[in-house]
Formats: sequence, C-alpha cells, structure tokens
Amino acid sequence: MDEDWEHPAAGAVVAYFDLNRYPVGAVRRGVASGTVIVDPGTDEQWIPVRSADGTGDLVPAVLIIDVEPD
Repeated sequence: MDEDWEHPAAGAVVAYFDLNRYPVGAVRRGVASGTVIVDPGTDEQWIPVRSADGTGDLVPAVLIIDVEPD
C-alpha cells in the first residue's frame, strides 16, 4: 500500500469504501482530521475522517482508495 494511503496527512481529502452505507458498499469522501490510530491488539490502522456534513468516523486504512493532498 502507498505510504500516503496508510498515513494521509490531516486535511487531505480521502476516498474510502464504506461497507456500512449500502448492502454492496459505497465510495465516500471526507477529510482526514487527525493522525493515524493503531489498534495495539491487531496493529490495524484507523484514519479519523470528517464528512461534509460534519460527522466524524474512524475508517480502516485498508478501505482508503484515494488520497488527495491538503
């Protein structure tokens, strides 16, 4: 995986696959709002993302499909 996709800088626009949105999933966009969070038990990386409507979410880094620099 590209380093930018694993660690997008705060302010970067990210596109990610949202498995919770529809039964088959959907692509959503948001702004990375903080540093990567690593689950100490699984080493899975999570990206804090803020949506256009102002809601926040933690997105697994493996679901990030594109990163546009801030």
